[in-house]
Amino acid sequence: MPSVQKPTFGRFILAAFTAILASPIPLMAAETLSAAEAPQAKATPAASLDEGLVASWPGNGSPRDVVGHHASTLVGGVTLVAPPGRGFRFDGHAGAIFVPDFADLRLGPSLTLSAWINLAALENDPGEIIFRGDDRPALDPYALCIMPAYHGKTEVEFLLDSGTSSQTLFAPIPVGRMTLVTATLDDTTSMMRLYIDGHIMAGTYTRVRPFHDLDTRQNPGIGIGNVQDVNAFSQPFHGIIADIRIYNRALSESEVATLFTTTKAPD
Repeated sequence: MPSVQKPTFGRFILAAFTAILASPIPLMAAETLSAAEAPQAKATPAASLDEGLVASWPGNGSPRDVVGHHASTLVGGVTLVAPPGRGFRFDGHAGAIFVPDFADLRLGPSLTLSAWINLAALENDPGEIIFRGDDRPALDPYALCIMPAYHGKTEVEFLLDSGTSSQTLFAPIPVGRMTLVTATLDDTTSMMRLYIDGHIMAGTYTRVRPFHDLDTRQNPGIGIGNVQDVNAFSQPFHGIIADIRIYNRALSESEVATLFTTTKAPD
């Protein structure tokens, strides 16, 4: 079946209205917590950056997940960047890495998504970085996505969906250079954050937690560089994605900064 554009879900419509009105995205009052309502974090010992890491695709010469060993399949216009260790190059048309919907990737209530990316150009259509979902529209538990370039500015979106409500964060993203994008959700503090190159660019308190079970009849899975089923829809990333990491916990602010300084950005 030829690929078609995935329907413009509520999150894309919301982004379009945001650009038109040139105002911050309104957070849903029913789902957003005030600082006073949010639980307070307790001091905990520093953790290793390997703690809670359930999947890692460094792009070191193969599409293999070197941590969780989840089966990973290159689909369409995606190639390994040479020399090895430089990540994956997505052509912006039909490329994807497909990963089945393994139980330990059904994240929540805390999580971290992280990847080095290099956008090839300003985008006029959405492009997924890390995506979990199935073929149903607007039911995607979590995603990191490049949003269209409204008024000449491309943004990265961090999406959470509980199945009944959703929460999003946005931050500007540069074009033409390697950039570390990291998104976290901390269940203890109810804090949702979006980082660029180790710095917090957006954050909010939220009650939204990603829902767990996708529809097994609707091709559930994880997509890297696209949605999980390019035969039904397509939201292709255009550029390079490297050192993709998925955690079942929220990295702290200092850990995200360490991740930026200790992981080498591919050229």
